[in-house]
Amino acid sequence: MRILISGPDGFIGSNLSKKLMDRGITIEGIGKRRSLDFKIHQVNLKNIHKLKKVIKKNYYDVAIHLAGKTEEKDMVTMFEDNVLTTLNFLEVC
Repeated sequence: MRILISGPDGFIGSNLSKKLMDRGITIEGIGKRRSLDFKIHQVNLKNIHKLKKVIKKNYYDVAIHLAGKTEEKDMVTMFEDNVLTTLNFLEVC
């Protein structure tokens, strides 16, 4: 089984990734930081064209969206970014 996780470097994403890998499941992520444990695609989720390339190039059994901004001074920007990234992730999947 192959699972794609957006936000694998966050608190929930990192713990979920570790648990899944402990069970022998192949993980790939979409995030900002590199991982020594699994492949990370460094793609901005607001860029739907690059996100489509990652999804089309690879096959995943499951996609889990956990990425999101939580520390932004402007709440409107944070809301818009989180909604747009979620919509892009859902549309591409």
